[in-house]
Amino acid sequence: MYAIAYNMIMKSSVNFDEYLIEKLKDKEFSKEFINASLESYLEDGNAEEFVKSLEFVIKANESISKFAREAGLNRGNLYGIFNNKKKPQFDTIMTILSRLGFKLKVA
Repeated sequence: MYAIAYNMIMKSSVNFDEYLIEKLKDKEFSKEFINASLESYLEDGNAEEFVKSLEFVIKANESISKFAREAGLNRGNLYGIFNNKKKPQFDTIMTILSRLGFKLKVA
């Protein structure tokens, strides 16, 4: 009985990544998500989490390949950044933010 209930729940539950990507389709939610991620980075220095948040926002809107092409970025380089195999350059982060429709400002 337990196994049947467990399987029913697991089949009906939503994958967290899929849920987040769906929520990130909302521009205002995306903006707050990126801001919270940037604040977290400034507190703990974990750039990987900030970069991952950018990846999720991109995936909510389009494929990584299409994004890279339209932003004028190297697709392989972008995948390397998102897989933590490459460190992003500041200008790459700025290009990503700009292409997503965001601005970085100091307050």
